[in-house]
Amino acid sequence: MNKSSGEVVSVFNGQHGEEGMEPVDMINATLEGIIKSRHYGFTRWSNSRKMVVRNERQWTGLSVEEVEIIRQKMNLRELAAEILKPNILIQGIPDFSQLPRGTKLAFENGTLLVVEEFTDPCTPMGQRIANRYITDADGKPIKANMFPKAANHERGLVGVIEQPGIIRPGDKVEVVEFISKFGK
Repeated sequence: MNKSSGEVVSVFNGQHGEEGMEPVDMINATLEGIIKSRHYGFTRWSNSRKMVVRNERQWTGLSVEEVEIIRQKMNLRELAAEILKPNILIQGIPDFSQLPRGTKLAFENGTLLVVEEFTDPCTPMGQRIANRYITDADGKPIKANMFPKAANHERGLVGVIEQPGIIRPGDKVEVVEFISKFGK
């Protein structure tokens, strides 16, 4: 097992409106998901499969370090994490978006989140960024297709909740990466 640790900087919740998530004092992670989140529930509708499937996106996480990498690559003066719609913003975990499926994020209060997959950067998110920031640090227009290129391998993670609990800014989190004898 490999271990590293970090800290929760911010938590966000909401129904994922056009502008992003709202910062909150805490999020309540239950076995069904984060209460009051758009992705709450054991199941979700899959447009690609045209059916109800297991919800592997009960939470979304980003790292401060990767938000900064995206900001730099897009040459933005600023990039507010909440526009990227995370539930949890963490700092101090290297290559956060590269954590493999099955990795567990263990919070000091016992809450346990499991990584299902990385988040693909998409053009609609790029359009939200372009709409909000309009020009980069040099005054050049921002195009929606800039975000997927800048955020490739930096866009964060999604997963399920294995052990419920409350998550707050300042909480310590440990990464517990299980490596089987068959590989990742």
